[in-house]
Amino acid sequence: MSWYTPLADGRIRARIFERGVGETTASGTGAIGAAVAYVLAGGTSPVRVELDGGELEVELGEDLHIKLSGWAVPVFRGSLSSEFIEELHATQ
Repeated sequence: MSWYTPLADGRIRARIFERGVGETTASGTGAIGAAVAYVLAGGTSPVRVELDGGELEVELGEDLHIKLSGWAVPVFRGSLSSEFIEELHATQ
């Protein structure tokens, strides 16, 4: 679910909530949803979406073609144990 507040023409502040997680610092899908809601309510495109994790720009075309631009930063790295990988192969 996205929640947005208009800040200026073509600029909104969004808060993103994900089921089972709660509020998140950023979400491309959530930013797009907030920007589409803003444009459908009469706002202009492109839309600068301010999130706790940074800013994204969402460009919404007349045909609803969407272009999302912004920075992406890795926030997690993980690895699978060899035992788990062997178990996955065994179930194929």
